[in-house]
Amino acid sequence: MLKKISVSELRLGMHLHELCGSWLDHPFWKTKFVLRDPADLEKLRSSGVAECWIDASKGLDVEAAAAPEARPLDTPKVETVPMPRPAAKPEAASAGRAELREELERAGALIKQSRRAVMSLFSEARMGKAMDAEGCAALVDDIASSVT
Repeated sequence: MLKKISVSELRLGMHLHELCGSWLDHPFWKTKFVLRDPADLEKLRSSGVAECWIDASKGLDVEAAAAPEARPLDTPKVETVPMPRPAAKPEAASAGRAELREELERAGALIKQSRRAVMSLFSEARMGKAMDAEGCAALVDDIASSVT
């Protein structure tokens, strides 16, 4: 059963069916999911969304969620200490820097080439000329291969 509620009434375990408002106002890429993470609940409450639809048949209902949650009374706190990382070998670090520098140079050249191609496409479109699809496809392939 769908119910429209205020975001302030949301609780963990509720199934979100739809968020009211623009998709730009909320921090999620999907709107139909069960709220399980307290961080997601906090993100939603601090977003610009005021109301939402819940599906009580797929998650908790408003009345069922109003009951206080059972929490452990005395939970011992465990302090975690990060493990020290082994020192990187100087040769490996300088080789990594050289590879990164080369990749950045290739990316810069690809950006310049892409910018020229897009400007040319817009110019040709303004003049009513047909677009060169093969040239665009080759450029898209170059861009895709540079990020993988």
